[in-house]
Amino acid sequence: MLQNPPPVSLHAGMVITRSANIRPGLYRLHSGGEALLQVSGSGMSLHFKGVRLQGDGKSIGMYIHDASNITISGLNVSGCTWGIVLKRCSRVHLLYCTSSRNANLPAGTVIDESGRLPQSDHGGGILLQSCQHCTVEYSSAQREWDGIDLVNSSRCSITRSNFSYNSNWGLHLWNSSHNLFAHNRAVWCTTGAGSLYQGLGGWQTYDAEAVCIEHNSNRNTIAYNDLRFGGDGIFIRANEGPQMPGKPVPPLNSSDGSQLLYNNCAFSPNNAIEVDLVANTVIAGNNCSLSNYGMWLGYSRHSRVTGNLCIQDTTRAIEIENGQDGLFTRNLFGYDASHAADPLVLLRQNGRDATPSGPYRFYNNLFYGAQTCLQLIKTGKTTFQHNIALAAAQPEWIKAVSASQYLLQKNRFEKMHSVHISTHSLALRAGGRIALPSADFFSGLPHLVEINHIPLMPGSASGQYLLPADALQGLQPAHAQVRELAASGWRAALQCTLLWPAGARIEQVTPAGVLTRGASVTLTGAGLAQGVLLLNGKPAVLLRQADTLLQFLYPAHGLQGGCSVEFEPAHGKPLPPLLLKAAP
Repeated sequence: MLQNPPPVSLHAGMVITRSANIRPGLYRLHSGGEALLQVSGSGMSLHFKGVRLQGDGKSIGMYIHDASNITISGLNVSGCTWGIVLKRCSRVHLLYCTSSRNANLPAGTVIDESGRLPQSDHGGGILLQSCQHCTVEYSSAQREWDGIDLVNSSRCSITRSNFSYNSNWGLHLWNSSHNLFAHNRAVWCTTGAGSLYQGLGGWQTYDAEAVCIEHNSNRNTIAYNDLRFGGDGIFIRANEGPQMPGKPVPPLNSSDGSQLLYNNCAFSPNNAIEVDLVANTVIAGNNCSLSNYGMWLGYSRHSRVTGNLCIQDTTRAIEIENGQDGLFTRNLFGYDASHAADPLVLLRQNGRDATPSGPYRFYNNLFYGAQTCLQLIKTGKTTFQHNIALAAAQPEWIKAVSASQYLLQKNRFEKMHSVHISTHSLALRAGGRIALPSADFFSGLPHLVEINHIPLMPGSASGQYLLPADALQGLQPAHAQVRELAASGWRAALQCTLLWPAGARIEQVTPAGVLTRGASVTLTGAGLAQGVLLLNGKPAVLLRQADTLLQFLYPAHGLQGGCSVEFEPAHGKPLPPLLLKAAP
């Protein structure tokens, strides 16, 4: 009868070539720059349940090379350059592994992110180099430079894992094709994790993204992920070829054929989704709201944009310079407060080169809250048919300048007014789903539901909407308002009680709005008596701390424009970051 192998202890430089159960415990290992552990071979299982591996800041934690058909479960590694590296591997499976708090660069560091090199030498959580058919499931790589990088790797699957609070990228694909990234969380991937927040212009990000796809990374699928608060939510690009006056800009190393499906990319200070100089991107069912631009699709070719929400984006729902052959169907583009002078969608030729703008097709989209739906600048052959405008007054369907060409047919204007229905209260569980009866909405269009004016992602079942535990920008109030957009206007808001998990929470900030530097700030909530309050990662000067409130002094010097606030309770997980704006 086969017996489990006896548990073994780890030592620096250990080479593992057969199945093993690792003895639980904390291992602080030093290797002078070499990998702390090496794994090579095939057909084995390594169990690390209860094992914590802590490096010396100079070494790779676990280096898996020339391996196949291996399962590694339960490893927890920190304090390394890269926590886990796979090189020349096939069918290696990482399960329930944690590779967090490894190498990071100081907030605001600017590196060469032209995309011409892999940029995998700065460290982070998990790195796959020249790998095929590998999987990462139920794992975590957080609070470091990169969460997970795939370089020269194909047909790998990363699912149900967490790559949040990283300073550069949650996921980075470089020359890596046919990969799947699904049902993951990669929130707050922005340089300094929000510590460079600026009150007017958002927080500086230096090309940090939740998901970055570049340099010949083709036909990848990014689906059902939570990618909020990234520098960008998703960024796909080709390198630009030599620019010559009067000539089109040629894309180099284009990353084509991406499938971006049902991701929540809201709350980006730049672009919820950015697609530059690439072709055949499918963008379907994503939440691209509450960002600077919902989508920026510069020089994109043959994009297919269907069933997305671009709601309350600061500058524009969508802008495209010098793009071609774009199809837009069944999307919602809107402002809750009217932007009289701003078009929701802008298509333009930028005048710098000869790359044309157009043709485009817009069918069965809904526009609301803007005086102008679509503006064209030097853009040709745009078809605009069967679209709906929901507004208080007849909007301008298309504003066309500089010899733009378009066809305008069979569009419909609906006058918006309040829909008076009887209201009732709901009890909603944070982190769960809201179930609402089907509203009188436009057939075939995404159903828009907002909680405190924040658009929610639809759930897998009709009439259900996802309510993340940190949906309300870091606050966890006891009450909220839920409303939905019907065919002729907003239905009356439902007053809701929110049920949060037991433990610490922050319900309210006083004073609200922009703070005065040197002012006293009060956070009210529950479970706040024990723990540490951090401003941009550093302890705050506390004036008072009790179970229901935290009072602190906003610094008179430094932290210009605002900061991120995190509370780390003595027991339990840290609360989501909360953004505070302050006068410059």
